[in-house]
Amino acid sequence: MEVIPSNTTQRLKFRALEPEDLSWLMELENDPSHWMVGDRQLPLSRAAFRAYIENASETLEQAGQFRWVIECTEQNTQVGLLDLYAFSERHQRASVGILIQPIHRGHGYAKEALNWLIDYASNVGHLHQIHAEVDAENTQSIELFKSCGFENSGVLKDWLRRGGRFVDVWQMQRVL
Repeated sequence: MEVIPSNTTQRLKFRALEPEDLSWLMELENDPSHWMVGDRQLPLSRAAFRAYIENASETLEQAGQFRWVIECTEQNTQVGLLDLYAFSERHQRASVGILIQPIHRGHGYAKEALNWLIDYASNVGHLHQIHAEVDAENTQSIELFKSCGFENSGVLKDWLRRGGRFVDVWQMQRVL
């Protein structure tokens, strides 16, 4: 019999986005310091976030992505977001994204969440591998992924533009 992992760990709970998350999600996603790894350079509207939350109930298979809110059960508060995206059913793989709010960093939440996601991806998503693109200068994220069994499987040279220069991106991969 297949065992489906819980949606909790010792300190964290993982759940879908709810309408009540709107203001928190806007604050987190519209923070310009989080834009350096993506293509978006402008804030999104409340209406755009509302529509996103309304459509967030689709499954990984339906939407090709799924986002969890990471909640700290001790504080009963949201601490970050966890994503599977670029899902390929045929190749049984997906990309990973994780964002912990700056005020909640340094407590091990990212590692706990990433280990939960590895278990979920393997046992529920039936994925063969997951991967993340990590700014080569983000040593904390590189160490996080390494500590969870990811390996650097390649480098994208000059992949991200930061100010007047370009930085490399590491392809961090874990075969499950």
